[in-house]
Parts: sequence; C-alpha cells; structure tokens
Amino acid sequence: MTTELIVVGARLNSSRLPQKHLLPLAGRPLIEQVFKRLQACKSKPLLVLATTADDYNQPLISWAREFGVEVFTYQGDVNDLVARVDAVVEHYQPKRMVYVCGDCPLVDPDFTDSLLQTLSAHKDWEGVAIDPAIHHRLIHEGILPFSYAGWKKVVQHSITPLHREHVALAVAGGDILNVGSITVDERYCFKHRISVDTVADYQFMNQVYQRWYASNPVDSLVDLLWLKAELAADPSFKNINQHVMQKSGYKKYGKVVFVCEASSQKGLGQLTRTLSIAQRLQEETGLGTEILVLGDKLDLPSLRFNHVSWFSCESALCEHLSNVDVSAVIVDVFPQRLIQPQQWQHVLTALKANNIKLLGLDQLYQWPQYFDAIMVPTLAYGGEKLPHIYAGPEYIFSQSSPTNHATIKSNNLLVLTGGSDAFHYGQFLPCLLDEQLTAGTTVVWVQGPYAQGPKLPEQPRLRWQLIQSPDTLQPLMEQCDAAISVYGASFFELLAAQVPSAVLLPEGMVSQAEIDVVVNNKLALLIKRQDFSQINGLLLEGSVRQEIVAAMADFTIGGGVKRTVDIIAGLLDQH
Repeated sequence: MTTELIVVGARLNSSRLPQKHLLPLAGRPLIEQVFKRLQACKSKPLLVLATTADDYNQPLISWAREFGVEVFTYQGDVNDLVARVDAVVEHYQPKRMVYVCGDCPLVDPDFTDSLLQTLSAHKDWEGVAIDPAIHHRLIHEGILPFSYAGWKKVVQHSITPLHREHVALAVAGGDILNVGSITVDERYCFKHRISVDTVADYQFMNQVYQRWYASNPVDSLVDLLWLKAELAADPSFKNINQHVMQKSGYKKYGKVVFVCEASSQKGLGQLTRTLSIAQRLQEETGLGTEILVLGDKLDLPSLRFNHVSWFSCESALCEHLSNVDVSAVIVDVFPQRLIQPQQWQHVLTALKANNIKLLGLDQLYQWPQYFDAIMVPTLAYGGEKLPHIYAGPEYIFSQSSPTNHATIKSNNLLVLTGGSDAFHYGQFLPCLLDEQLTAGTTVVWVQGPYAQGPKLPEQPRLRWQLIQSPDTLQPLMEQCDAAISVYGASFFELLAAQVPSAVLLPEGMVSQAEIDVVVNNKLALLIKRQDFSQINGLLLEGSVRQEIVAAMADFTIGGGVKRTVDIIAGLLDQH
C-alpha cells in the first residue's frame, strides 16, 4: 500500500503520432521530460508508468527500466486504458491518486501537488474539479485526481468501449462522484495545446524547450508563466499547432489507409505528397492514418511520424489492403506501371462493396469507376471530365510558400533532378553546367534518397555544393536565385515558391497541353536539349528573369492537400 500515487499512461501505438513518447525533446525522450517534471513534486508520490505488455511497447518498457521508473505492463486488452490503470491502482492501493496522460511534457509539479494536497485535506472528496469560472481557460488536460474510493467508482461505471478507452469519461458531467471544486493559480489560466499528439504538436513542443533552454539552465523546468508570455508576444509561435483538433472522448475516430509508390525507378513524389496529406488529415480531423508503400524501403526522418509498411510486390500489398478495417483508402499509384492491374481492380471493388470510401490521386483518373473522388494535380487536364474528378493547378499538392526573388542575392543555382534522378542527369549535367554557366555561379545540387551522387567536374569553374535528402526544400528555395528542375513535383514546388526556373523536359514524358501552359504563361525556361547557356539569363538582372518572376507571381497554384483533406472529411462526415 502507498499513500499517494501518480499513474502515467503511455503507449507507443498512437494513431496520429506513433512512438511519440520516445521522440527526442531537448536531448531526452519525451516521456522522460514528463517524469522529470513529476519527480519535482514536493509531496514525493510514487510514480508508475502504465503501459501494455505487447511487443510494440517493449522499447518504452526498456526505457523505463533504464531510467529507473516503476513500470507496470498490463497483459489484457491493449485498448482498455481504465483496466490498465486499475491494475496499477489495485497493486498499490493508494489513498489518493492522480492519472497523468504521458504525452504532456509540461505537466506542472506544483499543480499536481495542489490536487493531491486538496484530496488529503478533504477526506470525503472522491475527486477534484476546477472552478467552472476558470475551467475553460485551464492550460492542463489529462490530469485527473481521485481518492481510492472515487477511482473504484470510475471503474464500476466505465462500461462501454469508449468509457474503457478514456479515464473518467464515464463519470464526466454527472453526480456519480463526490467532487469538490478549487481555484488555481493564474499561471495555469491560458488556453493552448500542450499535449503532443501530432507532428505540429511535436514541432511546437520542440520550440518550447529550445526557447527555454536558450536562456535557462539545462536542468531547469519550463515555467508556464514564461510560456504564457511567449505565446502572447509571438503569434507565429502560437500558430505552430493552434490548428490541431483536440479529439473528443465521446467520439470514435476512424482510420485512413494510404497506398503509394516510391522506388529508384519511380522517385519520391508520391510518397512525399502522401505524407503531407496524412499529416494534415491527422491534425484537422483527428483520423488515424497508415501508409502502405510499394517499392524500395527508405529510412527517412519524416517517416518516423507515421505508421508505414513497405511492400516489394503488388500481390502482397493487395492482399494486405483487402483485409484492412478502415473508413477510407487513398490510392496514389500509376495504373500504367502496375504489373497486376486486375488484382488491384478486384481489391478496390471489394473495398467499395464494404462501404469503405475510396479516393484516387493523379493518374487514377484512368479508373474513374472505382473511386468516390479523384484528385488530379496538373497544369492541364486531358482526361474525361466527370463530376467526381477534380483536376487543375489548384489541386497540385505543393507545400511551398512564395519567396522573394525580385533581385539577385548571391548567384546561387538550385538543381533538383528528383528523388531518384530517374533520367540520370547527375551523370552528365554537372559538366555541361560547369562549361556553360557564368563563372562565379554557385550550384547547389540536391541528391534525392534514391539517386546516385552526381559526377562533378574534376577541375570545376563553378562553386559546387552537394546536399543529400533534405527534410524540406523551402530554405534552399529561399536562398537560391534560380533553379533547374525536372518537370513534376519538384517544378511545382518551385512554381509555388515563385523561384525563376528552367525545366528539363524528357522526350515524350510531358503532355503537349502542359507544355503549352508553361509556354503561354511564361512560367519557366524549357530545356529540351543540351544547351544550358540560356540559364545564365535567370542569374542576371535582365528581362528573362523579371518576366518569369512576374508570371509566377500572377499564376495560382497549389491547395491540393487542403482540398483532399476537405473531400475526405466530407465523405466521412468528419467536418
């Protein structure tokens, strides 16, 4: 038996941000920052991590043992949080306890102490509530105090599956517990998300810790009054995760499966836009996501934020897809590249028969009968026009922001040949550029994760920089003066960022209609052969450059990510 107990609930199976508890935060795993703060409680309660005994959570169990934290591994239903916490409570039988959700690395020790002290002072109270006048402004979420008797009532009334997944949902808003009300310090009276459940939440929390430790001792605890002032002073800081939807305990959220391709032959474009759509879907609708990739497995930093499975053959992927229990499937494959199209069509037909919503991307406009909606990111759509096909520049999946390229900065040329450099530009293009570009130019060559390294000149005239697999192109686009790109996702990012560009056009790979849009709107230089001397015009304060810069600024592109999320939300009634 123990007098006071804090149970921290944590599993690595988060539907929106897998493995979140072990993500690094100021040099420590996120869960370690949670326990570090709780260890500062003056009441010195017993701290116990409550997780599940399945293989997926073994890394979390290993961390707890290495860090010296008490850990209780529940053997029952992995989705039954109430039973998991109750197993800990029954083992230690505390007089009073606090349940803490393990994804909040700003849990406040003084606030937690005050809850335990209040229960100690009021022996008849079975729980503690915050004064309703300020509760709506309370920064803390997922901190729930109970007496032992109060907790047993929570367990008794948690009957439905939703009740079992959420601590105290069964007694919320009722008269089941004898609950007393308290007021709290002003430091806790401001509203912002401080739980970490999405990529945006994690980015926000990283910023919190970086800002705090920039001017405070390494072992100090982030102060909530300081955070309150920082959020008030810097709207951009607040906006990092302000858009993230708080999931409701009263609602069962569905899951969406993405299917895409990525390989040394196909590049990275489809996987990149899949990741963008998945992140926005998680943050704005609360839906869980899983990504199935047909192709060559990669280990990229951006993939660690998602449930990703790789498949080397179409049959294995189709078999897996035919057994998914989800709300919707988003497919981004090119039908003309599939070896077994009939098997894909059979699976899609079966999914639709099971009332699973289907959304196709890009080239799947060729299979309109299988999808509830199809998004085609293109400058010029040449397929059949149907009510459920959405096509045009406004459906391009660009995430780039406009940059200022009105004047030359440092004579930098950015070169983007795609995630796989499928046309092997790296083997001959560097030497041609070195021969034909103006001396003093700096060439920044981006090597994709599937691409071979470029063959650089042995005695270069120009300055060369090689950057391998950057997480984002935005900083590179902001720093360059002009760019060369293959036609496709890379060019669309440059167009959205308004970077004056030259576009490489492999013979027969781009429709004449799309070429006409680029030419007629003067959006870029078109490079069809091996004459690259005209690119010098993009690196000079001349009419060629200014004409392209002005044309890009007047051309509307992008919005495909938001529109795709809106369509999925509409199909699933998740608005």
